[in-house]
Amino acid sequence: MHVPFRRRLAAACGGMALLVASGCAAAGTGQVGNTASTVPVVAPTPEPVRLDPGKGLYLSLGDSYAAGTNPRSYSSGETSDFAFPNQIASRVDATGTPLQLVNLACSGATSQDMVGAAGCASNLMGADSTPYPTEPQLAAAERVLTASAGNVRLVTVVIGGNDLTRCLSDTHASGDFRTNPATTACLQTATETLRDNLTEILARVRALVGPEVPVVGLTYPDSYLGLYTRTEPGYRDYARASQQLFETQLNPVLARAYAAAGAEFVDITRLTGGYDALDPTPDGTIPPPVQTVCLLTYMCSDEDVHATEAGHTFIADQVLALAPLG
Repeated sequence: MHVPFRRRLAAACGGMALLVASGCAAAGTGQVGNTASTVPVVAPTPEPVRLDPGKGLYLSLGDSYAAGTNPRSYSSGETSDFAFPNQIASRVDATGTPLQLVNLACSGATSQDMVGAAGCASNLMGADSTPYPTEPQLAAAERVLTASAGNVRLVTVVIGGNDLTRCLSDTHASGDFRTNPATTACLQTATETLRDNLTEILARVRALVGPEVPVVGLTYPDSYLGLYTRTEPGYRDYARASQQLFETQLNPVLARAYAAAGAEFVDITRLTGGYDALDPTPDGTIPPPVQTVCLLTYMCSDEDVHATEAGHTFIADQVLALAPLG
């Protein structure tokens, strides 16, 4: 079995395999100057975010799931305006409680990128997002939160998918990748790095918003279950192996980090049936968890791991159930 490629994704990411959860690597567009130069270069001061004091602030942080990346994004740069942060903001506005969305999410971002990589290319950001060309996403978040002190209503964070799934592409994982020593070693290191970075991210956010503001962390639907629909050898083994990746590696790290920061954690994988057995059904149809993933992500239709409009609506529902803002 070969890990499937999506041509448009490969073109946009220099040949990166499809099985990278959240888009191309975040572009360090904010890197300033030539590092070989002896002339010091002063980075420009970031442009302040235009905040509306009449609205509460909703800050969205993370990767392509918050940016709204879709199969068209790789060729045209079009992110979806139905991404879950946009849905949350529009629904709360509809209740008569105005909310200003500041979305800093960057497609392809890892937890390390959030902490230390300056900038995000405009085509990797969400619709109507807020650019931060000269600073990392976390520093931009701190700037926004400081300017909005006392007016922050909600913070959502979705990060970690790229930390682990890059191990799958980097080690050429295929079939039951749990038997690949290089893959398992990479995943062990990646989970430790994710734990440390996410702990820092949440501590710095919580220090600025205080203990009362809801901070909601999210994981992902297991899009790789969509590979179960492929009949070529190895794909169903890959789908089954992905369940363990989410259930025993990625999601426990996320859950512990969010709990330690006094944040809510929404296990989207569990809520979409991602831990359920992939047993054949009596009538020969694909198992329910696969059916769900085919509805909520583009994996079955476009070999793309990102959420459909229905998937983003499902995520928005879960956030608002934990942090009702109306």
